[in-house]
Amino acid sequence: MLPQDATLPETEPSSLPIPFPNQAPATTQPPTLPIIEGEHRQLAPVRAEPLLNIQQVSRVAYSTIGGIILLIAVVAIITSLVWFVGDLHAIATTPIPAYATDHTTYTRDAIITAAVNLLANLVLVLVLVEVFSAIVSFVRLHRASARPIILVPLYIVMRAIVLLGGQLFLNPPTASTGTTTFLLILGEMGAFALVGLALSAALAALREPTPQDEAKQA
Repeated sequence: MLPQDATLPETEPSSLPIPFPNQAPATTQPPTLPIIEGEHRQLAPVRAEPLLNIQQVSRVAYSTIGGIILLIAVVAIITSLVWFVGDLHAIATTPIPAYATDHTTYTRDAIITAAVNLLANLVLVLVLVEVFSAIVSFVRLHRASARPIILVPLYIVMRAIVLLGGQLFLNPPTASTGTTTFLLILGEMGAFALVGLALSAALAALREPTPQDEAKQA
């Protein structure tokens, strides 16, 4: 125990250290807050991706349509060949009618008619194949092509010319029928030939970018 009149020795106040001129001031880092369980924090919104991509859905749809068109084309080829064989079999088995004076000419005309019908049906198959190739090109390159727009009418013009040529060969002008029908068929063939020539020129002038060109531009 100290006596009541005893006094404590005076202590000098502590002074903070003064940094030297060349000494960099100490940097303080902000305190990190501890993560408390159950604490609510606002997070950045997460963008949910769709389960089905539109591009994938369109690709599946176009592939399905292309497969159906290809199946129709194969069936059309088989059907055309079966019809042609049936026509030839009918020519061989069917008796020649009484009005046909020349049996050789009648048989020849029947064979030509069957061949013309086969060619016309095969041209329709070419139209289906061109539509199928256009769909495949769109699925692979993701861009439409102007080639089918020119080729499909060109095939139709070819089919019309084949049918008109068959009529022109089977119905030559005679003294009884005259030349009116013959000239009419020739005029139709000439008109279709001009349309086909214009479509062929447009097809030759068509320049579509190749995949190598698109890669260079990208």
